Amino acid sequence: MKTIDYLAQIYDPGTPIALKDIRIGGKSKSAIKQELYRAYKERRIMRAGSGIYYLPDDQSTLPPFVGFDEIVRKKYVCDDHGIPGFDAIDVYGYYTGLTFLNDLGLSQQVPAIIEITTSRTKANKRVFTVAGSPRKAWIRKAKTDITFENYKILQFLDMFSYATDEEIKNNQQKLRQYIRKNHFSSYLFAKYIGLYGTKTIAKISKGGLLDAFI
Repeated sequence: MKTIDYLAQIYDPGTPIALKDIRIGGKSKSAIKQELYRAYKERRIMRAGSGIYYLPDDQSTLPPFVGFDEIVRKKYVCDDHGIPGFDAIDVYGYYTGLTFLNDLGLSQQVPAIIEITTSRTKANKRVFTVAGSPRKAWIRKAKTDITFENYKILQFLDMFSYATDEEIKNNQQKLRQYIRKNHFSSYLFAKYIGLYGTKTIAKISKGGLLDAFI
């Protein structure tokens, strides 16, 4: 089956498609890349960023809009595949820094740049941009492999690298509730806290949160 025909059966126009996720029978990654290149030249598929494509809408005179958030989420955070039979979300990153502090309600400051920690970069820190978009994202290398099972505890522990003592103190009950809601156990805490420095442990202890990990 031709790659474009296969993709058209699975993805709606405008949906981000990551090259790394395309698998067709015994086709090699090189063969798939060559087909995508030819299809792109023929305008049968469009590029939304490095390694990210989308199908145009033949029924519309306007090209589908693929937003920056969609692209960066697909490339560095997670993928629900959009394929029948895939129930679990493939997670390989999480939002961090001021982005996550804002989501938690610890900071009212709206982040100008999205910050993401991911398993899908080799650089310790880099800027991700998309042609035609003025927006940027900070991409950071993960301390360990990120999965659906561990991303929430890693994201939470990572948060202490950015939160101030005052933000932690003023939101102690909110953080304790978050720990209980996500069932962060003492086992999970002990398993991953070693990835972080003594400053993180000190902030958690000083913030009165150690006994919240059940």
